[in-house]
Amino acid sequence: MYAQIDQDCFGEHYLMEAEEKNIESLDEKCIEHTDQNETEDFKSYSPKTKFPWLEIKILVGVVVLIVLISLFNSEDETPEKKLHSSSEFFSFGPDAIFSVYDGDTFRVNLKDLPQVFSEELAVRIAGIDAAEMAGTDGEVLEFAQKAQAFTQNALLTAEKIELKNVKRGKYFRIIADVFVDDKSLSHMLLEQGLVKEYDGMGTRPTW
Repeated sequence: MYAQIDQDCFGEHYLMEAEEKNIESLDEKCIEHTDQNETEDFKSYSPKTKFPWLEIKILVGVVVLIVLISLFNSEDETPEKKLHSSSEFFSFGPDAIFSVYDGDTFRVNLKDLPQVFSEELAVRIAGIDAAEMAGTDGEVLEFAQKAQAFTQNALLTAEKIELKNVKRGKYFRIIADVFVDDKSLSHMLLEQGLVKEYDGMGTRPTW
């Protein structure tokens, strides 16, 4: 009877030897062969072998650099997509006007923005203050109605409306310089004496 031979230990050479010489003690040779290989592997290991710290540090540095570059590039968005930027610019037609509340405030539907932000978005004309439509009467209410009618007519009859220098204001509205056919709407209202200058700081003008 032949000995049970581990092919991984001896390979084809030892299998042939077992068949030719009918050697049943090859298990001992297997043990001896395995011990010899383990000894050679142990000798080949050197305790002086250094862990590749330098290569790891270089790799980590490269990864950190890539992450920083990607973060920097993500901040560099086009002006059309950054609603909070002071250099914003939007251009649209009168069909985008949803409503005109008073002489200095209207609502617009902006395209190319998420619906939750763009629909019926309130716009406050920068640099001016108009009399309020609500809660007023007499001469103040008359001023408010005239300013509201002027702004509404200017917006709805314009071929091109532009919002420039857009900023985020209170009440989820935006503040912007409004131009109708390349003319400043705030300047037009001031020339008509329908509004007062107001930069949004301090106390509002009285009417």
